[in-house]
Amino acid sequence: MDLIVRLFLRLGALFEPPAVPQPIPVPVRNWRPRLPVAPRG
Repeated sequence: MDLIVRLFLRLGALFEPPAVPQPIPVPVRNWRPRLPVAPRG
């Protein structure tokens, strides 16, 4: 059983894309154009 599990893990590692370092997350607000928000009151 252990050999079968290792085989599946190795096959999964082959098919998975290599771990790429994640870029620094950019706040979503910078991507969206600022919309004028009308104050309600």
